[in-house]
Amino acid sequence: PGRILALARSGQGASAVDLAARYIELKSERFGEKHFDTAIAQGVYGISLSEMGRHAEAVKAFQTAMPILLSASRQAETEDSALATRDFFVQSII
Repeated sequence: PGRILALARSGQGASAVDLAARYIELKSERFGEKHFDTAIAQGVYGISLSEMGRHAEAVKAFQTAMPILLSASRQAETEDSALATRDFFVQSII
């Protein structure tokens, strides 16, 4: 997801959106649609869409990702297992 964010934020939105869409497919197939990693992929996709000015589509991606990210974030706090990388992506998306 870091490469996708870098592309999105450096003016290469089309490449970021394409890569993020493939990343969602990969994570969905591997973990399922409700998994934290898939939600990160959805959020990064939303950021990519937003950077291209495709705000309505971005909102849909964020609406898919947010409940999972917020739930997983609370679980990580109670389990004391949050990692810096995980927190970075959640903060970037939120």
